[in-house]
Amino acid sequence: MSGQIDRLVVTRTRVLIVDFKTVRPPPVSEDEVPALYLRQLATYRTALWMSAQGRHLKAGDYRFDRAMTPFEIIGKIARGDVSVVSVTCPEGLTFAEMSKIFESHGLGKAAS
Repeated sequence: MSGQIDRLVVTRTRVLIVDFKTVRPPPVSEDEVPALYLRQLATYRTALWMSAQGRHLKAGDYRFDRAMTPFEIIGKIARGDVSVVSVTCPEGLTFAEMSKIFESHGLGKAAS
């Protein structure tokens, strides 16, 4: 199984796995959630528990360029293998000029 965790929130007391779905309209109870989604999230939860890495996850921007198992995903996040983008802005640039540089590096849209 492979998947994508949309948001991972790590606090002192828990790890929250957020996986956005485009089901319309959204279910109002857990009974209405498609079984496929429940199995996917259960797999992530089990992988976190079995790997004993749940408390060692590091926040950051992660890139996944191939399908990975939940254990591989957790390992990557626990190691902190974040995606790094180096950007250099010469002194004296305006905010608008800097935002164009950020946009050219794929870091959002330049302000209008």
